[in-house]
Amino acid sequence: MHSGSTRWGRFDVWWPPAVLSSGLPLFGLGYFLLSVLALSLSQQPGHLAPLWYANGLAVALLVYQPPRQWWVWLLMAALAHLAAHLVLGDGAGMAQGWPHLAVILLGSTLLQRYRVHLEAPDDPARLGWVVLLGVLLPGLLGAALDLLMLPNLGLAETLETGAVRFEGLVLGSVATLPLSLWLLERGRTGLAELLSVDELAVWLLVLLLAVLVPLWLPSPLLYLSVLLMALALLRGFGSAAVGVWLVSVALGVSMANGVFQPPLTARWEAPLFYLALLLTLLPPLLLAASVAARRQAMQRLSESEQRYRALYRHTPAMMHSIGPDGRLLNVSELWLQKLGYQEHEVLGRKSVDFLSPDSRRQALEQVLPRFEREGHCAHVPYQWLRRDGQPLDTLLSAILERDADGHFVRSMAVIEDLTERNLLATELAASELFEVTLRLIGDGVITTDAYGYIDLINPVAEAMLGCSRTEAHGQPLAQMLHLFDEHTGERLVDPVQRCLAEQRYVGLQQSVMLRSRDGQDYAIQHTVTPIQSRDDQVLGTVMVFQDVSVTRALSARMSHLAEHDALTDLPNRLLLQDRIAQCCQRGQREATRFAVMMLDLDHFKHVNDTYGHTAGDTLLRVVADRLANTLRASDTVCRLGGDEFVILLADLPVGDDAADVAEKILREVARPVELAMAMVDLSVSLGIATFPEDGADPETLMRHADTAMYRAKRDGRNGYCFFTRAMDDVAMHRLALEQDLRTALANGEFTLHFQPVINVAQRQVVGAEALVRWQRPSGGLVAPGRFMPTAEESHLILPLGRWVMRQACEQHLQWRDHGFGLIRMSVNVSPIELEDPQFVPHLTELLGELDIDSSFLEIEITEATLMHEGVGALAVLHQIKALGVRIAVDDFGAGYSSLSDLKRLPLDTIKIDASFVRPLADSPADREIVRAILTVGQGLGLRVIAEGVESPEQFNVLQTLGCVEMQGHLLARAAPAAMWRKLVNAITMPGGLPRPSREE
Repeated sequence: MHSGSTRWGRFDVWWPPAVLSSGLPLFGLGYFLLSVLALSLSQQPGHLAPLWYANGLAVALLVYQPPRQWWVWLLMAALAHLAAHLVLGDGAGMAQGWPHLAVILLGSTLLQRYRVHLEAPDDPARLGWVVLLGVLLPGLLGAALDLLMLPNLGLAETLETGAVRFEGLVLGSVATLPLSLWLLERGRTGLAELLSVDELAVWLLVLLLAVLVPLWLPSPLLYLSVLLMALALLRGFGSAAVGVWLVSVALGVSMANGVFQPPLTARWEAPLFYLALLLTLLPPLLLAASVAARRQAMQRLSESEQRYRALYRHTPAMMHSIGPDGRLLNVSELWLQKLGYQEHEVLGRKSVDFLSPDSRRQALEQVLPRFEREGHCAHVPYQWLRRDGQPLDTLLSAILERDADGHFVRSMAVIEDLTERNLLATELAASELFEVTLRLIGDGVITTDAYGYIDLINPVAEAMLGCSRTEAHGQPLAQMLHLFDEHTGERLVDPVQRCLAEQRYVGLQQSVMLRSRDGQDYAIQHTVTPIQSRDDQVLGTVMVFQDVSVTRALSARMSHLAEHDALTDLPNRLLLQDRIAQCCQRGQREATRFAVMMLDLDHFKHVNDTYGHTAGDTLLRVVADRLANTLRASDTVCRLGGDEFVILLADLPVGDDAADVAEKILREVARPVELAMAMVDLSVSLGIATFPEDGADPETLMRHADTAMYRAKRDGRNGYCFFTRAMDDVAMHRLALEQDLRTALANGEFTLHFQPVINVAQRQVVGAEALVRWQRPSGGLVAPGRFMPTAEESHLILPLGRWVMRQACEQHLQWRDHGFGLIRMSVNVSPIELEDPQFVPHLTELLGELDIDSSFLEIEITEATLMHEGVGALAVLHQIKALGVRIAVDDFGAGYSSLSDLKRLPLDTIKIDASFVRPLADSPADREIVRAILTVGQGLGLRVIAEGVESPEQFNVLQTLGCVEMQGHLLARAAPAAMWRKLVNAITMPGGLPRPSREE
């Protein structure tokens, strides 16, 4: 440490040489002066409570001292406080110094405990901790201790006085503590910043405005806040901290001397004024800290980017990066040095422009297409042309970077110069050091004479060839080196003989394998270079090769994953389409037949809902194994995703073979599977399309097999179906109908009809069932049975269902407003809608938007939905019930639900299926069934409605059985809302029930 500085904690702070012995006297002097300032202002007529600056300075200095020395500093603070009271003649206030010592001790303890003082508070988060631990919490303690020394006051006076004392302590520390910590952290550098000429001019301007603004302008705190904010944005944290201190002092002086006097006409105006003053001083500090943190972050980012560019440019390797257009973006200095170019001469040019003609053709035709497809390449032999025309032999390895959407962003390549390595091998072949070098390197090396006989091999080559150096010496390399193709197994031509014949560098393709004499196979990559004399005579060759078995195995694994399903390890869609395309080509060439099967598990969703997705994955793997074990090795099983599988049956002599395979699959898959300690029964639906009858390309065959599969599902599942042209017509009709439905939704071609539900005992309309109709511009009114299945299959039922729900609710409100009473509105909901995770949120939003009484809305679901959808539907029903919406089960009795189902389901209404109502006049058995349903429903407190009442005989029997509510053509047909009043009047008027009307 130099003679002009002293150490505060871990920081060097410069002091005048005269006071080098200790900083303690300076602290005492500073505390004394700040105490005198606060006490002298507090003695003036306009004071509220002293803005106590001294504590902030004390906390900042004390926190950097060892705790065992704190008593000395606290004693100095107490003496300075006593001296300030003596100088100002305030003997009565000398006893009030101990609360300030408690404030200093608590603030220093908290800051040192949580170590927030170790860096300058020019960060918003750190500044917030400084204010909380060093200002607010100690301020609360100090205000509480001050109140203990006051005479007995009322509760209101005590709270108001305590708030003012607390705010005075906080304001003083906020103005002093951050500035002091910042100076202690920055040391002489920070002090020099604040004492510069332009900074002093800024201080003078801030002080002048702080004095003049309260004299000239209304709401001076607002203008001073703007001034401090501007200072924080333009000058930095240190300047803002000094400005805050100057403004607080200037305002304190102005208030004490009556120049700026806040109105104090009512209770709590003094604390509120001090709070406004705090909100004037603290936000600029936070803003300055945020600006400083932002600038530091930007500076670090800029420095990081510069380091990256410098590292890339000066890296001791040949590197370049290329954009999507194949043009060079960056090159390293060694790249430029090796090829003899300047940077401005190469950037923006295509990288292949610098290759030799053979390498350029190899890059464009082979390497680059494979590189863009696989995303990487390694050890590709390239020959570059230097600026002077000399060749440069290299090995290039590169990776491709893509963005989040999979688009080519850039590639980065590392290039290994083989020129020096090959030259070194040539020179060492004639020197004693050559053998030593060969033993040290990790590649296999073999040298031969001009006739291809082995001169020597290194230890790595000995291990991979399976022979010793003595055994190999003098032998023809072709006899010792067994090279073959990895894919075909064919033996490859001796690369040394080729090198000697062509007298040039030779490299083999990437599928080369080396088989040692003990039968072990290695995947290798290698180069063979001729050894030439000074007069260009070939003296022999040097072959260098590496074991790349691990790298090639990893590449093969990655290729496998790209073409196979991760869950079942079956081929995926990509591999399947390739194999179907091959079968199509062979079928057209050789007139053979094959079949494509589309397979889908029946009710797989129920397995996931009941047992969980882990059990569902287990089930899919079991099915995949059973399918693979059922088929021939020449067939292909593919998982498209979810529970969909595709099977390719190659070489079918007759059509019945596909049916035999389908029946075998049905039997094998039907065997129960144990999941989660339960036995689960399986079934599948199969669709079959054959080549060439049902299609001549993969897309058509898969589409027709999919069509046949859906036909198998509609026919009852657990079966198979061959594709027919009639199915294609149906599918095309369905596609056309689906498109028409989309157009109808967009053009508003749907309308609602409403069928009354009647309490026959009271002759009142108690409900209405909303029924959707399609008003086609060219085809008249279309009943839902003709378009609803297509709407459900295409999931257009979701937007259509939302439209029906909104229209029905709005119609309910219109009837209510027109005096029809509170009629219960029933809306049919499809199972597809119940599966939609947005159904309940949308219903909740609609009820809130229309402010409708949810108890007058009733959701109708079919009994089949309850039976088939299981746990998932039950959970949704409970959510709907929680909204207050009523739930009715339609077509009750047709789905074979049990009485226990009625007990566990959150139902309000059951509607007797029309199949039981229709034969009531002639069937005693059906009368007993209806009687039982009525008895059970009434016993469970459920409303029971008989639907499909079409004859007086049915009506009379239902009345005899005690059925009160009915619905059907005998009572009223469904009609548009405009005819509702006429329907209601016809039902409720005297003269008996309406008679059946003739079908329109």
